[in-house]
Amino acid sequence: MSGSGTVNCEELPCIWVLAGVLSYRLCDRNYDCEHCELFRALQGGGEPTAAHEPALAGAPAGGAAPDVAAVDSQVNPYVWRLLEGCEVHLDRPYSPGHCWLREEPGAEVAVGLDGHMMRILHPVDEIVAPRVGVWLKRGEPFGWIMRGRSAIPLETPLSGEVLAVNDRYRSAVRRGEATGGCDQWLFRLAAHEAVDDVPELFRGERTLLWFLEKIQLLKRHLREAVAPGAPAALGITMADGGAPPHVESVLGRERFETLVEELFHMQI
Repeated sequence: MSGSGTVNCEELPCIWVLAGVLSYRLCDRNYDCEHCELFRALQGGGEPTAAHEPALAGAPAGGAAPDVAAVDSQVNPYVWRLLEGCEVHLDRPYSPGHCWLREEPGAEVAVGLDGHMMRILHPVDEIVAPRVGVWLKRGEPFGWIMRGRSAIPLETPLSGEVLAVNDRYRSAVRRGEATGGCDQWLFRLAAHEAVDDVPELFRGERTLLWFLEKIQLLKRHLREAVAPGAPAALGITMADGGAPPHVESVLGRERFETLVEELFHMQI
C-alpha cells in the first residue's frame, strides 16, 4: 500500500497473504495462481516447469495485449481496495452458498456469511435470518439478503436447530457498519449432522481455489465494464481515490445483477 491510499497494479497481495498463511508477499501474476510456483508448492503440486517462470519485468503477465494491461491497471487496484480487510479463514469450512461454519463447544455450530461476498453486495438493506427454534435442512433456503429490488436466497450449509440469531450483526449490516471485514456469526445451530460429513464444503486449498474463482469472476465483469467501448464514466468512477465505490455503481445495475446471479451458482 502506498501512503496516498491507492494501490499500484504491482502491489496486489498474494492470495496466501489474504488467507493468513503468509505474513507478506506481493502477487506479480494478476492472480494467475495456476501458473504460480509458490501456489503449486503450498498446494502440494509437482515441480514447476519452465512455463512457471516469473514474467519479465515490465511485461504484462501472460503476454497480455497493451489494451488488456491498461484495463487491468484500473481493475486490479480497485479489487484490492474493495476487498481490503477481508479474510479467508482456513480454520473453518465454507459452503458453496457463501457461508462459513465454526464448530463451538457443546456440539454447536456458528454460521456466518463470507465477508468477500458481503463486500461485493454492499450496501445491503436487510438480512432475513431464520427464527430461533426452527429446524433447518441442509440445501434448503434459510433466509435472504435483501438489496434494492433483489432478494438473494441463502442456502442452509448444515442441518440443525437454530439456537440463536445475532441481531446485533444484522443491525450493523443495515447501518453499513458490517461490510465484510468482521468475523461475526449470523446464527448458531444445534447440528443434526457432523460438519466433517458434509462433502460439498470447501476446506483448505479448495477454499482458496473457490475464493480465487470469485475474484476472477468479479474481475471479468469489471474488465468488461471498463473495456474500450464501454461508458467512460465507469472507469473514472473506479479510479477515484478514497473508499472504493460500490460494485453496482461501477458495473451498472444489469451487469451487477448478472454477477450476483453467477456468484450464487458458482461451483469449482
